[in-house]
Amino acid sequence: MEPRTFAGDLFAGLILFFALTFASCHKTIPGPGVDTPLDLPAGSTAVTDAANQFAINTFQQTLKTEPAGPNTLISPLSIYLALDMVYNGAAGSTADSMAATLQLSGVPLGRLNAVSHALLQQLPKEDSKVQLSIANSIWYATKFPAPAPGFKDSMTNSYQGAVQPLDFTNPGSLNTINSWVSKNTAGKIPQLLKQLDPALVMLLVNAVYFNGSWLHGFPSSATQNGPFFTSTGSTATVPFMTQTALLRLHSDSNLIMVEMPYGTGEAFDMYLVLPVSRTQPINSFVSGLNATTLGQALNTLDSAKIDLTMPKWEYSYGIDNMEPELTALGMGIAFSDHANFTTMYPGEQTNISQVIHKTYISVSENGTVAAAVTGVGMATTSAPATLAVKFDHPFVYLIREKTTGLILFIGVVNDPSQH
Repeated sequence: MEPRTFAGDLFAGLILFFALTFASCHKTIPGPGVDTPLDLPAGSTAVTDAANQFAINTFQQTLKTEPAGPNTLISPLSIYLALDMVYNGAAGSTADSMAATLQLSGVPLGRLNAVSHALLQQLPKEDSKVQLSIANSIWYATKFPAPAPGFKDSMTNSYQGAVQPLDFTNPGSLNTINSWVSKNTAGKIPQLLKQLDPALVMLLVNAVYFNGSWLHGFPSSATQNGPFFTSTGSTATVPFMTQTALLRLHSDSNLIMVEMPYGTGEAFDMYLVLPVSRTQPINSFVSGLNATTLGQALNTLDSAKIDLTMPKWEYSYGIDNMEPELTALGMGIAFSDHANFTTMYPGEQTNISQVIHKTYISVSENGTVAAAVTGVGMATTSAPATLAVKFDHPFVYLIREKTTGLILFIGVVNDPSQH
């Protein structure tokens, strides 16, 4: 088994993952928890490190590219797995550019697929008190030639994805896709597409759903409204949860990091990262973070008795097309007429027409519920002193798996009153 590691560097500055649900809809898994350590193939660290570096790069680029102001949330794991599937169909310079963007240069495709397969099988079973599901589905156009047998085998065997024909010109096919998305995100993301492009020749979809109770929950009787100082300089009145608990914390002149375990406390955590300066713009704070500072913070987390105050939040986020982000990260050729996906469709000229990403998160006294979906369309062309920590201004959060350091979600709360 690979050693426990933060997998190469957290993220140039943001952290978190997805949604926590309200107490009324949060499901607590009864009984004692069971931890099943991951047993990944040899060489898996190269893949998990690559996924985490991609997470950092993509989140930074998202903050640069997408409109400023709203709460932000992406699931790097969902995006990565969806693009890994597409990468299996790439050839030539298109494969090279995707490998560079995915940080996989020098990593054999077979190793990537073996690690992806192991993660898909093992991550959902790692903590019996955390619900995690990861699903893949691949639809190809009935009017277009079927994808290459080797590509179909990789999707079925390595990515556990059902590869099935679908008539994209049939209006009922839109409901087929959106129903699959809704089912695999427990209804948190009811719709991936508003309409189907009849020019689609393939749609590859990944869905991730996370439902984790805090190891140390917040008493609902202690929740009270209070001011949150937003990124625009205004003040929003929002519900704040409060607890006094022994948690792991790092504090320096730049940031405060608090670790919030889920389930049994052995597999999944949320990390809250708060700028010390209330006036520093959150995007500036994130851009100033790097692997070294974050790694130091993670490595120096120490137990402390904390009076922790943090807002409840719930919101959805979506990117209609990630082409600008992914092009800036180096895989623009995959969207162009020069794309080469002959490993997917021998003898046919296809490219990526759209990468859609949607997320949802809800954080409450009980824990977190989060969901994400990514669709890739292919077209032809001792009792320490008590410390007070209050997250009352914009902050970063993330959810990651302990063994690999895989970042499942990463986001920014600019205004918890936004939905």
